[in-house]
Amino acid sequence: MTDSQQHYLLIINGKSAGNPALREAVNEQRQAGMLITVRATWEGGDAADIAEQSGAMGITHVIACGGDGTVSEVMNGLMRLPHDRRPALGIVPLAVPMILLPPLVYRWSQAPLWPLHGS
Repeated sequence: MTDSQQHYLLIINGKSAGNPALREAVNEQRQAGMLITVRATWEGGDAADIAEQSGAMGITHVIACGGDGTVSEVMNGLMRLPHDRRPALGIVPLAVPMILLPPLVYRWSQAPLWPLHGS
């Protein structure tokens, strides 16, 4: 798959939607040609529903942005999809403490999907 075929879905906790560093990173990646769709959550269950819908949207990568609750919901939503239609998962931690993140990063990630300024 080439970069031009990749489509990223950023699922962000609505409380963090105004994060300046995240907004800047998304804008920079879009200017570089990355196709990124952003969806913010409003209430409990939204992240799971949005993640599940990614299968019908042609999404290749889902990025969960938030804390443990957002990450957990996104993972649960992705698990509703058949394995062969399930996008890759990335995580941008935006809350402290992140109880789930250390074991996930250790197991699944060698590098962030894209660098945020100041990190």
